[in-house]
Amino acid sequence: CVCRYNNVWVGSETGLLKSVNLCKKLATNHYDKDNYGKEHEIQRICWEYEDRSVLYTAHKNGVVRKLETANGGYVDSFQIPEMEGKIAGLARLDSNFITCTSNGDLRLWSNENESLASSKAGDNVLCMDLNSELQRVVTGGKENLVKLWDLNKPEQPIFKAKNVRPDWLEHRVPVWVTGLKFIPNSNKILSITGTHNIRVFDPKSNTRRPVLETSYEEYPLTAVDIVARNPNQVVVGNTHGDAAMFDIRKIKHVARCYKGFAGSIREIRCHPSLPYFFSCSLDRHLRVHHERYPKVEHKVYLKSRLTCLLATDAELEVKNDEKEPETEKRKTEKDVWDEL
Repeated sequence: CVCRYNNVWVGSETGLLKSVNLCKKLATNHYDKDNYGKEHEIQRICWEYEDRSVLYTAHKNGVVRKLETANGGYVDSFQIPEMEGKIAGLARLDSNFITCTSNGDLRLWSNENESLASSKAGDNVLCMDLNSELQRVVTGGKENLVKLWDLNKPEQPIFKAKNVRPDWLEHRVPVWVTGLKFIPNSNKILSITGTHNIRVFDPKSNTRRPVLETSYEEYPLTAVDIVARNPNQVVVGNTHGDAAMFDIRKIKHVARCYKGFAGSIREIRCHPSLPYFFSCSLDRHLRVHHERYPKVEHKVYLKSRLTCLLATDAELEVKNDEKEPETEKRKTEKDVWDEL
């Protein structure tokens, strides 16, 4: 089989980390001794380096655990300093962690649990993203405007967005940032909102308002990712189980819609090198879509309510000469019935 490794790592509300190999149609649970259950819910997940050999899971109780993907075992754990609230963001920068909690505690800290820098990002933070090259972090949330932070000078944000203008009825538009991404090869920031908007911010803009904006359907957007092979393309999902692709250059128009979802989409991740994206929903299914086609390519039931996921660079298909012959498969099924 071409994909000898797991395609996806998925976090769950029960604290179990699940690995999925789509070629073998195999899902495996990974956990640290007896550390699973609702109090160990996995709220965020990130890679250590781009080689994807090590990942970290951030749990509801403030513990960050290290897992080696080669053997699927947890090897170390760390405690987030002065942890309060939910974990809104987790990232790895060199040998240090960056975390942000829902109460606005944005913190850079070491493996020895030593706090190296911290900032207050405001209340009700829902999301965070890291630009490791520029060493910048962006945060946002419920009534918490998009803020850009320089980790070398974390005292104050270097950019703070301004709310959009009132709507056509002169009503104030609520601030509800649900997802953030740095757009590669640029200084721009992509955001999605609970008011079903997709926005692009340019920190160099004097207006501090979105330089590009559109809306999608009528339900809160909950998940977003940028296509690695083409940073102009983004995939978004909402609470109603709708997903679509947009091209930032023609952001007013939906490039493609996708079918087969049920329930709120919690996370979307694009494959690093192939035209596929993965999603997990509250209906406990992992789904795989090809970027060009609306129908689901793969669908896996994972038993637990899913919260977050990471995609590896493993292949998704089986070579033709390695597929099980149909005649051999039918013979095997007949043998089973004969035994019964």
